[in-house]
Amino acid sequence: MDNTSNDILVQHLSYGFMTTYALEWLKSQSWLPLLKQDTDKLNRFMSAGAAFLSSVGIVTAMNGHLSWETGATVTLTLPSLSVLWSTAVHTVGQFGIQEAAYKGLVKK
Repeated sequence: MDNTSNDILVQHLSYGFMTTYALEWLKSQSWLPLLKQDTDKLNRFMSAGAAFLSSVGIVTAMNGHLSWETGATVTLTLPSLSVLWSTAVHTVGQFGIQEAAYKGLVKK
């Protein structure tokens, strides 16, 4: 594997581990009563959503400075169908990494 492939692999593993531990932290917070240790289906849904968001590639850009006197222009760029397909593949991979990290490192 070249350096680019290694960088992508490390990036995906990092997202998977960070997301897993972030979701575990959220489960312990009293201000988020929906996400708890005993809500397996909701937890998996949140994990899949986080996997999608870490893979999606939707880009936003803002021109100008938002203030009381002036406005700003926000541009939302949606990727092509080939990128959306790649997103679906990466989402499945991210979800798998998160499940493996949870079952292998977090769940006692």
